[in-house]
Amino acid sequence: MEVYPRGSKFWRLSFMRGDKENRRSLWEYPEFSLQAAREASFDFKRKAKNDTPPEDAPPLALRDLGAEWFDRRKPILGQSAICHTEIIIQNNIMPRLGHIDVNALTPRGILEDLARPIEASGKTSVSRAAVSVLGRILRYGIATGRCERDCTRDLAGALAPHQTAHFNTTSDPDEIARVLASLESVRGDAGAALRILPYVFTRPGELAGAVWQEFDLEEATWRIPPERMKKGRPHIVPLSRQVIGMFEALPSFGNEKGPVFSFGGRTRPAVSFSRTFSGAVGRKGLITPHGFRAMASTILNEMGYNCDWIERQLAHVEGNAVRASYTYAQYLPERRKMMQDWADYLDSLKARPRPAVAACKGKRG
Repeated sequence: MEVYPRGSKFWRLSFMRGDKENRRSLWEYPEFSLQAAREASFDFKRKAKNDTPPEDAPPLALRDLGAEWFDRRKPILGQSAICHTEIIIQNNIMPRLGHIDVNALTPRGILEDLARPIEASGKTSVSRAAVSVLGRILRYGIATGRCERDCTRDLAGALAPHQTAHFNTTSDPDEIARVLASLESVRGDAGAALRILPYVFTRPGELAGAVWQEFDLEEATWRIPPERMKKGRPHIVPLSRQVIGMFEALPSFGNEKGPVFSFGGRTRPAVSFSRTFSGAVGRKGLITPHGFRAMASTILNEMGYNCDWIERQLAHVEGNAVRASYTYAQYLPERRKMMQDWADYLDSLKARPRPAVAACKGKRG
């Protein structure tokens, strides 16, 4: 058994072919038991004894190995993770490296053909994500005995550092009032979702992908399942009177199941969501859909609400995974009152007299 620094364990078989020592990966432990590893080893030795050692494996394109790995990962990934990983694979890894045999990949080739071109476009986080996903594909190939090594491990220190960019936001009441007013004219389900988002301040994708099974409007509660949350933990959103009214006004209201919002059949509703928002607000850089979370956090803290209530409502999870799995409903009565007060605050801003000069400047056509 070979143990990697990060704790992964693999069964390895060493054998001689001529004067050269060779190694073959049998499977990953504990998925492959000791008995199964022994049986695979005996089978290999039996063939070698009969002078029929296994032939070298035929070339395996990265595209084929990646598709197999992704199909196996899908059942255990959340929807957002599936979407993100699929985009990384289809838009970044496979167009550049998909045709190459997995055992012909080199650290320099990965750096020059994959990482550097993405970094040159300013997307350092995408570059790092692509290398990370590629590494997982190659390690799957190692575990299944078809790939010799993970070349991405040799890129440590060679990738451009990523500077974390904070989502644009604002806490100025006049600016918030202007943003809320600009969203009133947006039509369709995207407009309705954008008007709800500041009131619930979930992550945009969590609202865009909502289904009616998650809601109990009589109890004023929205329960988001763990597979749709960023950290894989369930989350509860208490619903204010205003938010319930907006949900009841939706065309899909009355359905017992199915999507709450329709985004024209798009596979990535959050993308349509963000683009619609940018077009409505018109002032690029003022605030983003995700920025409503920081906006709510800042103002609620300034209003004197308990920081633990706010963090729990933002679904900022505990470092202890076990404890976090039991505390998602913590402070729920207090959070209900806080969310209603927050909705009343936003309504008070919307009721403010608007300035004579529009704040959102843009071309009229």
